[in-house]
Amino acid sequence: MTDALETIRTLCRYRHDAQDRLAIVDPGAQDSVLRFYQKSRLTVEIQGAVRRRIFQSGDHLLAEHSMEGSAARVDMLGTDVQRSVLHAVTAQERQSLVYSPYGHRLKGTQVPGFNGERADPVTGHYLLGNGYRAFNPVLMRFNNPDTLSPFGWGGLNAYAYCLGDPVNVRDPSGHFAVLNALSSLMNRVGGRLGFVGRSGASLAVFPIETLPLEITRKIINVTPRPDLESWAKTSRKWGSIIEDLLTMPKRNRKSTGVLWDVHNDLFGTKPRVSLSRLKNSDDYRAVVRHIGSQEGRAAAENHILRQQKEQFFSQNVRPGAKYKDFVAKVWRLKRPDPEEANSLLAGYRGLLTSSFIVEDRRLTVDKMIDDIRGKLDE
Repeated sequence: MTDALETIRTLCRYRHDAQDRLAIVDPGAQDSVLRFYQKSRLTVEIQGAVRRRIFQSGDHLLAEHSMEGSAARVDMLGTDVQRSVLHAVTAQERQSLVYSPYGHRLKGTQVPGFNGERADPVTGHYLLGNGYRAFNPVLMRFNNPDTLSPFGWGGLNAYAYCLGDPVNVRDPSGHFAVLNALSSLMNRVGGRLGFVGRSGASLAVFPIETLPLEITRKIINVTPRPDLESWAKTSRKWGSIIEDLLTMPKRNRKSTGVLWDVHNDLFGTKPRVSLSRLKNSDDYRAVVRHIGSQEGRAAAENHILRQQKEQFFSQNVRPGAKYKDFVAKVWRLKRPDPEEANSLLAGYRGLLTSSFIVEDRRLTVDKMIDDIRGKLDE
């Protein structure tokens, strides 16, 4: 047992930078590899005397320039729609690369590989999300679970890669699969949208117009305003959608003042949004439908108070008696104890006051709801 433990050694050490990106790969027997990024993209690697630079345009890999001492080498890269490098061409040779559907290849190379990712020099695994999670192309799954699983975007299977469809989707972040997007298609629809996660890696690049409008709304709600302004300029369509969602009042149906907020939207002196846009907003109409339930709650509250008042009254005087009869009987029965008599009368007056307030509020709520419904149905 002792002899076996003595043979165990560390094959490789990994260090990350402050943005949780893989910064140093130390294979032990070789020089350490230092990785440098531009935003979320790997751009430079330094390993001893060797320096490698990766050139990209948008989402396309173009070339890799490597230099060792005074010797320079340029590999022009040919890729498929998933960014997998299929050919590396220099002035002297042409190298072709082939992969299994999940990215396994027989021989290693220094140029980027499957889906444009750099294979780990020791294991051959792909450290996706700039080092967030290791994908094993032989086992066709991740080595460790996704932090966004099982209830988030990672899905129920915390170890699955690309939902079992590595041909049509890819996972650059190590978090979840995204559809492949051709740049030409993206240009035709007026732009593309990228998401940046906690590791700084690009999580998704796909045609945004393929998403349901409900999902688009959620994306817009968490996108910084400068990015939204740039996005809105890509086309008239997105300019209209983003302007509509930015200016549309956001009403929380659980808020106690939502009825007054909606009423002010429709009847205020300085409306923020046109009536037609409010009418055509499914979210806004859902809030209005929820407000309608307040009508029934106000009526129920008023009914309960009325029952309490009648019960209080009937326990002390005969049904149908007037208020002065109630006062007279209280003082006659409680004459030895004026304090208790005053307490009974005060309790009843409190019920009366509450009843008046609730009834007035019910009438106000009913009127406001009728006004809102009438305005939206014009």
